[in-house]
Amino acid sequence: QPHDTAMKLEADKLNRLMEERRVSSDKRKELRRYIFEVAHVKKTEDQTIVVQSLSPMLRGYVIGAMMESFCSKVDYLRDLPHDRVITLSSSIKPRLYAPGESIHPE
Repeated sequence: QPHDTAMKLEADKLNRLMEERRVSSDKRKELRRYIFEVAHVKKTEDQTIVVQSLSPMLRGYVIGAMMESFCSKVDYLRDLPHDRVITLSSSIKPRLYAPGESIHPE
C-alpha cells in the first residue's frame, strides 16, 4: 500500500529527528500518534477524491460505507437517514490537533 509505505518513511524520519534532538519518551509517543493520525487523514482525503469521480448512486453507496463507523460513534448521528449522511459528509473537513492543544474557530 502506497499510504503505508509513505507513513513508515515519515515515521522513520520522525524517529531519527526525535533521537537526534533527545525528545522525551512521552512526547515521542504523542508525536508518533500524531503522525499516524495524519497518515489516516491523508488516506481518507485520497479516497474522497476517488469517490468524487463515481456516479451519484455509487458515490452515495461508498460514502455511506465510509461514514458508517463515524456516525455510529456519535449519538445524534447514529439514526440519521442515509441521504442526510451523504449531505453531511460533504461538509465534514478533517482537522488534527495534538492532545491538550487549544482549538480556536477559523
